[in-house]
Amino acid sequence: MPTRLQNPLERDPVIDAFKRDVDVSLIRQNLQLTPQQRLEKLFQLQQFAAELQRAGPTNKPRP
Repeated sequence: MPTRLQNPLERDPVIDAFKRDVDVSLIRQNLQLTPQQRLEKLFQLQQFAAELQRAGPTNKPRP
């Protein structure tokens, strides 16, 4: 079982490592949207991903 930090205010180095790769501006931008708008964005992203999967096998780069 993972050990918890002795001091709750103590920084966790693992979390700090992940924070470097997080774009906070994107999180803020998404939080300004309504839940409905976020779901619509997710649906559009899923449609785009499915479209890429369908197109992928026919558009592979030539060796």
